[in-house]
Amino acid sequence: MLFNPGHEMVPEIIGKKPYVPPPVVRSMMRDLGLLPAWLTKSEQDFVFCPEKTLPIPDTHPLKPEARLLQIPDTALPLNDYTLDMWGQSPVWLAALQHRFPWLSTVSAPYYPHELYERSHRCEAARCLEAIGHSEIAAHWFTSIDDFLKERYHCFPPDSALLAKLPSSSSGRGLIWLSSSPTDDEIDLLTKALRRAGSFSVEPVLDVRQDWAAEFYSDGKGKLYFVGWSRFDTNRWGAYLGNRLATQTDLVAELTQTVGAQAHEEAIASVKDYLRERFASLYTGYIGVDMAVYAERDSLFLHPCIEINVRYTMGVAAILLYDLWIEKGRRGVFEVKSFRTEGEAHEWDSMMQCSHPPLIMDGRLRAGYLPLTITDRSSRFLAYLLITEDR
Repeated sequence: MLFNPGHEMVPEIIGKKPYVPPPVVRSMMRDLGLLPAWLTKSEQDFVFCPEKTLPIPDTHPLKPEARLLQIPDTALPLNDYTLDMWGQSPVWLAALQHRFPWLSTVSAPYYPHELYERSHRCEAARCLEAIGHSEIAAHWFTSIDDFLKERYHCFPPDSALLAKLPSSSSGRGLIWLSSSPTDDEIDLLTKALRRAGSFSVEPVLDVRQDWAAEFYSDGKGKLYFVGWSRFDTNRWGAYLGNRLATQTDLVAELTQTVGAQAHEEAIASVKDYLRERFASLYTGYIGVDMAVYAERDSLFLHPCIEINVRYTMGVAAILLYDLWIEKGRRGVFEVKSFRTEGEAHEWDSMMQCSHPPLIMDGRLRAGYLPLTITDRSSRFLAYLLITEDR
């Protein structure tokens, strides 16, 4: 498997020159490249890290069984393997095959062109309309004039607004607008429109909890519900991390907040929609972001804020809990970024000293466990932190 973050921002068409990821993406690939190794317990699996990712040492408290595929390592018989990417992308695949010609012997999942449109942010609006929630669906615009003309027709006059660019996710591509957008906000939106070609707008909700429903499509017409994930964001909507708990505990928490009927209906309706749209086209995980929000002194579940056609951190949290956490424990799975070189390495060392891991029967019972290895140049770090008993 290959960790290729930010694949949503990659062009749809394979250009004359191979795609080159920006420096921040290459840094994430280097620092977080071994994260997929923790999502399996098969020693037959390899994790492909083209950016010289640091290996996990034998002295690590826990060590995944998937192996790091060293570059170049062409002696391995890879004909029987499939290149599974965090986010499928023909452009990414072509760029990798250009850089590493031996990868052409490895098969890759089929990616029909229809998936580009269905991976667009407007798919969430289509889903909401299809399942009977058009009143909370985002409105799409291709010009600032149209937005300003429709602003008071489409949205409550006193509501702050959130604009989103079409091909971004995980808190990226968000533009926060006041109820009467200022000149500076309109200028920012205009510049974004030149780059993206369109944008969506929706009222800002009083979000109390962030949730996601995780699914798996087999590409042969079947779609499976994998589980719930609960995650945290900052005040601007950027992803911070996932909460770790059993599915039983997560469902109980959501039921206590919005009632069983609300989340059961959300899962059933969204699953039917995804099955129709993706189950015969795409093989892999799909995450649907949802949210508990307050309105008129009541709590409601927004059933489809965003559809992520890829591995998600929510999927990772579910797999990590099932494979590596002692059942019943609670904690967090986080991917942390740092501004300056050396900061990640120092923070990691401090956490290992202050929260030493307690491992029982190959599972984390308590403490801090880094999932990726840092050095002085690292800017990103993935880790588990178990802080609560049953």
